[in-house]
Amino acid sequence: MGPFRIFEILRKHRDNILFGVCAVFAFFLLTFTHSDSRNGLERFGFTVLSSVQKGWFAGVDFLLQKINSISELKQLKSEYDALKDRFDEQHRFLDTIEGLKAENELLKEQMYISDRLEYEHITTDVIAKDPGNFLSYVKIGCGSAEGVEKYMPVIAYQQGNYGLVGLVVESGYSASEIMPLFSSNFSVAARLQSSRYEGLVSGLGYTSDFILMRYIPRAAAGEIKIGDLVVTSGMRSIYPYGIPIGYVDQIVSEKGEISVSLYLKPAIEFSRLEYVQVLKAQNPEL
Repeated sequence: MGPFRIFEILRKHRDNILFGVCAVFAFFLLTFTHSDSRNGLERFGFTVLSSVQKGWFAGVDFLLQKINSISELKQLKSEYDALKDRFDEQHRFLDTIEGLKAENELLKEQMYISDRLEYEHITTDVIAKDPGNFLSYVKIGCGSAEGVEKYMPVIAYQQGNYGLVGLVVESGYSASEIMPLFSSNFSVAARLQSSRYEGLVSGLGYTSDFILMRYIPRAAAGEIKIGDLVVTSGMRSIYPYGIPIGYVDQIVSEKGEISVSLYLKPAIEFSRLEYVQVLKAQNPEL
């Protein structure tokens, strides 16, 4: 039996216990018949009884206060836990609302690019990426059932800008796999939008944050600036003309070489890739 249970029994039977103590003292006093002794014992008994009664009530009141304090603490903890649960639930609800708002804005972006594109395309979501930041593959949630075929180019739209993502290399019935432009097996004919010089863009492997544009005439180095946009050239290519690929980040001109190379920062942030557009038509203007 725990202390709390003992306190509860004492509180409930306080009057009965006090009555029993008084009865014992009364019986003790009545057993003495001699008047002097009786008077002395009565005074003694009264004094003792008063002290016991006073101490008893003080002790019981103290115990009751402790019991009430414990009960109040338990009640306060229960109310605190209920309020905390309610707060957590409202916080989760607000997070859900914010997530839905972000998803709604993203879908609006996809509708916007869909309206802008003048050729046939399929908008779909990204359903899987490889672990980490290596991006050795990207899987999308559309396949041959929706008209996705091997070697179709893939673009994406992010925050008001679109750019090249890669190329479909496998097409299943309801899902497909994309080779991203980071892949060392990827290449596309490209052109500097401002100076109009052409070259070939290829991936540097999945551990690099950059892609490389090569075979640009050495004489063009003075006309190229950091931040210049590189787009698909559309020449002898499955990629439509004018799709943004990336922006010039570094210009490399080696002694003895007849060409310069450009390190490009991709136009699309692959870590935030959620939706893509698979292009079905070729060589229309964007």
